[in-house]
Amino acid sequence: MKELTLATKVFLAKLLRGLYYNGEVGKDVLPPRLGSPISDLLHSLEILGIVKNEGGKVTKGEAYYLGYDVIFTYSTYRIAMSSKGDRSFRTKKEIACLVPLTERKHVMQRHHYSRAPKALRLSKVRVRDYLKGRAGTGTWKVEERGQNLDLRLIFDPPLEPGQFASYGYSTWDKEYYGTSVDEIRRRYGIDYSSEGVAVTSPTLYLKLTVMLPWKPGSIGAYTMVRKPDGNFSFREINRGYVFRGDSDTYTLEMENPDLHMYSVRWTPPSKKT
Repeated sequence: MKELTLATKVFLAKLLRGLYYNGEVGKDVLPPRLGSPISDLLHSLEILGIVKNEGGKVTKGEAYYLGYDVIFTYSTYRIAMSSKGDRSFRTKKEIACLVPLTERKHVMQRHHYSRAPKALRLSKVRVRDYLKGRAGTGTWKVEERGQNLDLRLIFDPPLEPGQFASYGYSTWDKEYYGTSVDEIRRRYGIDYSSEGVAVTSPTLYLKLTVMLPWKPGSIGAYTMVRKPDGNFSFREINRGYVFRGDSDTYTLEMENPDLHMYSVRWTPPSKKT
C-alpha cells in the first residue's frame, strides 16, 4: 500500500478545507520548494483536476465542477485464485473529502449469486481529522438488489472537507473461475479470465494484484472498454503504469490514473499443473 506521509496528509487537509471554504489557498499553505513530497503531491492534484495552479495562486480545479466529492489517496485490490477456481477478493481504500459527505456507495456484482452466494466481510471504518486531531468511525449498510450488493458507508456527523476515511472489504466465491480454456469457453463464451477495477473518482494511487495457482499461459494489463453488446474490448494502457510479476503473482500499479476501467487478463496454462 502506498500511503501518504503525515506531513502530506496535513497539507492535503489544509488545501481541501481552504479550497472548499475560500475557493483558493494562499502561499502560507503551499510548499516552499519544488521537488519536495508536498510539491509532488500538488502536481498530482493538478493532473487529477483537483486544483489549478496559476503563478502560485491555487484555486479549485474542474473536479469540483464535475461533481466529484472525494479523492482516493489509495485504492488497492488483491485477488487470489485457488487451484479449484475459488476466488478471494480484498480491497482497501482511503478517501479525502472535497465537500461535506454523508455517505459513500460501492456496488458489487455477484455473478454466481443464485447458486454460490458471496461471503462478505466489512472492515472497520476509520475517520481521521489531521487538523483538529479528532477521530471517528463510519457505519456500513448492505442492501441486496438481485445480482448486486450495494455497500453504503454512512457518516454521522458528515465528513468535512479535508477529513479522511479509510476502509475495506473482502469476499470469497466458490469455483468462480474456469481452470482451463475449455471450461472458460463453456461457462462464459470467452477464452480468458480477467479481473478489472473501475477508477470513477480522482485517485492518487491504484494497485491491483492477482495471485494464480500456476504460471499462466499468457497475461497482460489493459484498459477495458465496454462494447454495445455488453462485452469488453481490451486496449493497451497508454501512460503511467508498472506491470510486473513472476510465476504466479502479478501486480499493476498506477499513479494518477485516468478515469477508466483497468484489467489484468490471463489464460490458464495449456496443460493443468
